[in-house]
Amino acid sequence: MKRYILLRLLFIPFFLLSISFSFLSCDEDSTSPDVQAILDDLFPLVTGRTIIYGEGTLLRNDTQEPISGTENGFTSQWEVGSNMTLPYLPYTNPVVILDITSVPAAGISNSPRQFFIHKDTTNGNFDFLTNLGYLFRSQKIYNTPGDSTSGIESDSLIWIGLSKSTEGVGKEWVAYTANYTSATLGVIRFEIVGMFERETLTLSGTNYDTYKLTATRKIYLGNSTTAVSIGTTAILWLAPNIGPVKIILIGDGESHGKSQTMTSRNF
Repeated sequence: MKRYILLRLLFIPFFLLSISFSFLSCDEDSTSPDVQAILDDLFPLVTGRTIIYGEGTLLRNDTQEPISGTENGFTSQWEVGSNMTLPYLPYTNPVVILDITSVPAAGISNSPRQFFIHKDTTNGNFDFLTNLGYLFRSQKIYNTPGDSTSGIESDSLIWIGLSKSTEGVGKEWVAYTANYTSATLGVIRFEIVGMFERETLTLSGTNYDTYKLTATRKIYLGNSTTAVSIGTTAILWLAPNIGPVKIILIGDGESHGKSQTMTSRNF
């Protein structure tokens, strides 16, 4: 799969002391009776629907700082494709999203990328397929913990749960928590939390009442209950019956991220 930009979704790498981390899979829903689940369809996966992002920029590694000049001529589009057959359990029949981006200042012209989404039609939650390769490489996480001769952990493609309509607005949920043995830091606990807020955006003269989804990473050392690093890793503004109308994805130590804003759509 060709990657011109490291775009991890819900999707996305995370940073700790010059070390990046990525989203992992989600735990079971913990919706309590007082939570009002989001009933709006935050990203209709209708084949052929295309969102055009005619405004955007690349972001410097590990930051939200725009790379000067990359906004000139920036264009990107996300097209909803059909269901694909993949070997990655438990979701082997996800929908493919086709991302084609041009950034003239970076020498990128109509560069294609695919990513995959599984949508639970009963509750609106989404899962995304992502690659943890940079986490494993940067932290020297081996196939056999502590044994460098076993090679860097190779099972890097996983499904992650990020968008949880079942948790409603204003309630932070734990998307994932897991321990890894790093040859650099020892045992680390990697945690991702998410939360929806409401925010109105005005794009091309039109107001969109969106659900603003913020993903935050927290890193703990050993058995500590105090995070040694906390930071935003991605923000998506999801408009009901449309999808992501604005996106900020943070890059990592190897790749830059990008920010992009919808300017038109074909539906």
